[in-house]
Amino acid sequence: MFIPTRAIALLICVFAASSFAFADGYMLRGPAPKAGDTIRVESIVEMKDGTMDINAGGMRLAGKMDMSMRSIIETTILEVEDVTITKVRIRHVEETQEQTVEMMGQRSTNKDEAPLHGQTIVGTLSDDSWSFELENGSPNAAQRARLAELNRSYKFDDRHAVYPDRKIAIGESWEVDAADMDAQFSGTDRPEGKVTLTLDKVEEVDGEKLAHLTVTMDLEAAMTAEGPGDGKMTMKATGPVIRSLKTFVDKSSKLTGTMQMRMAEGDDMEMNMNGPMTFAGKESRP
Repeated sequence: MFIPTRAIALLICVFAASSFAFADGYMLRGPAPKAGDTIRVESIVEMKDGTMDINAGGMRLAGKMDMSMRSIIETTILEVEDVTITKVRIRHVEETQEQTVEMMGQRSTNKDEAPLHGQTIVGTLSDDSWSFELENGSPNAAQRARLAELNRSYKFDDRHAVYPDRKIAIGESWEVDAADMDAQFSGTDRPEGKVTLTLDKVEEVDGEKLAHLTVTMDLEAAMTAEGPGDGKMTMKATGPVIRSLKTFVDKSSKLTGTMQMRMAEGDDMEMNMNGPMTFAGKESRP
């Protein structure tokens, strides 16, 4: 089962403009979106020395696991009406996962690709509902399921939920409700919990103002999956984020914490994974 990278990652606001700094605070959000804007988001999520517990038909197995998930996603805004994004192109450059499991004295490594790995999709907003399709070709069953999930949950403007539409003072903290960021937790459903951000300082490096923030996440979400079954993910993490006040992208993010995942199929199959996790991400404008 592929566990989508973007279910874990804290995604980041998007839009280019010049820096806005004020005596009583800084604008972190940036200006309204426009057609042609492109954002590239790269992330790596790793779990090392994690534990795995499987209960299948009354038989219980325990083991260890390492996991690495990589994602590179490029999103281009194609159309905007007033300030509402109505059409996007999303290029899934990479969505891969590698797991190494040690159980019953045996060690095995599996590599998987997400359903949309290597694909480009186009989404159109109509009557407050998104509709996604492959840019080329017909989707297979797994791709249809992933596109249906995007049709249900995608909200591009939710990226603005991370940064308020007002000035933020040095030392100020604010909370973001996970329910307002469901577009950021692809591969999950009904996210709950809080993300807390604090603006620690702003410095100028080579003529570019950089905001240094601390992010703390305490999240829980249902996990969507191919086929029958259900799952739940819980994550607690904290770490620094450096955000450009020139291009309004998060140039680097480094979070550490713990992650728990439970996946079940009826009463006969249950798998639990738990361990320390790290997340490293960066954004750019190609």
